[in-house]
Amino acid sequence: MIWEPPPPPPIFLWAAVAGVGLQFAIFLWGQYQRHVDKNRSIVDEFWYRTVILPICWQPLTSLFGEYAERLHEMDRKASLETTLSNLQLLTVEFSADKNRVLGRCQLLAAFSDNICQSIEETLDVLEDDIAKYCGEIKQNPDFASTAIVIEFVARLFWSRLSDLCKEMIKLHPQGKKPL
Repeated sequence: MIWEPPPPPPIFLWAAVAGVGLQFAIFLWGQYQRHVDKNRSIVDEFWYRTVILPICWQPLTSLFGEYAERLHEMDRKASLETTLSNLQLLTVEFSADKNRVLGRCQLLAAFSDNICQSIEETLDVLEDDIAKYCGEIKQNPDFASTAIVIEFVARLFWSRLSDLCKEMIKLHPQGKKPL
């Protein structure tokens, strides 16, 4: 008579089957995650970092930085009338440079239908706000100084750039709006 070990209790058999099933599910989940990560990497690394940022976003931020720097360099001791005429010239130059940058932003239409229009509207609103503010100061110059006018216009530039940053973040795959 050959000794045979007693059969394992059914619970061990079920635990072994469940363990194999769990390992298979973990394997499938890992494969799925690698696929998702690869696709996300293509969108994030290539499209967002290689196309959107250098071609569209960098010129836009450079434009804002250039004009903010020019505002910073304006003479705060100049007369209010001189400052307002300088701001008017600055707005005209900004309008011309803005159109050059907007041409590059047309590439964004491939990612979002209304992003180009939103960027253009934000830049137009900036121009209108500066013109409106300068017009109000010309009408009533008693309540403003050159330094206050320049600082207010500089804040308008940074405020609109912040608005554009929010729009650009929406284009990122992690930005609540799929690319």
